[in-house]
Amino acid sequence: MKTEKNQENGKTTLVIAGRLDTLNAEKLLQEINTMEEPLPKQLTVDCSKLEYISSSGLRAFITLLKKSQKAGGVVELTGISESVKEVFDITGFSSLFGIK
Repeated sequence: MKTEKNQENGKTTLVIAGRLDTLNAEKLLQEINTMEEPLPKQLTVDCSKLEYISSSGLRAFITLLKKSQKAGGVVELTGISESVKEVFDITGFSSLFGIK
């Protein structure tokens, strides 16, 4: 798994690439926990290169969502593949995030 944070025109995008499994989820959680406060009001997570997500990966997404909501922000997911979206749908997480 690889992550990249981009800021352009006042918009913050977090790109996640590869497999977000048990081995990599802890790395993402550490990155989330070290993000500067307050988080931007609008945070976009580009999932176009995300190949797989496990329950540990979902936990990292929930942590990001909670941290964003605490700051009064929202998290939007873009470029989500059908297989990853299916995991979000099955777990009910699709209703928690804005998915485009």
